[in-house]
Amino acid sequence: MLPRAQPPVFLWISAGLHNRTFTAPHQQAVLTQVQCRFHPQILGALPNQPIDFTNSDPFPIHFRITPRITGNPTLNLALQPRKPGQVHSFSHPELMIPVTSPGHPSMHAWINIVPNPFFTLSGSHGRFRLRNLPPGTYSLSAIRPGFPTQTRSVTVKPN
Repeated sequence: MLPRAQPPVFLWISAGLHNRTFTAPHQQAVLTQVQCRFHPQILGALPNQPIDFTNSDPFPIHFRITPRITGNPTLNLALQPRKPGQVHSFSHPELMIPVTSPGHPSMHAWINIVPNPFFTLSGSHGRFRLRNLPPGTYSLSAIRPGFPTQTRSVTVKPN
């Protein structure tokens, strides 16, 4: 019997890439609002990667994004129903940037800006896969809302 489904966990390689730098992709990450819920609830992106904030519901919605790191902008976005979204980015790595919607206290999402493309979300039973990670020894970190970061050493062996 599988364990009970759990909320997703954001996982990323937090050390071991030996000062490699990565350029933000041109492909936009997307955070949307559907039926008064943010989707995805946890989003990952690289510094300066464009994030498209959209509204898929038939009524206006307000996103409030409140980073703690100086240099990442606080955003107050009024999004009209089913119209093109607003695209913004964050230039500095930061974990668990809260996204809320004033007037909708149960709506929450989190944005994670990490310096490399080796990140993912766990599935409902805790399974995950990091694709294209070269062989080596790394620090794998994990976080989810309301819990501290956990880090473990992992080794990826050549095929």
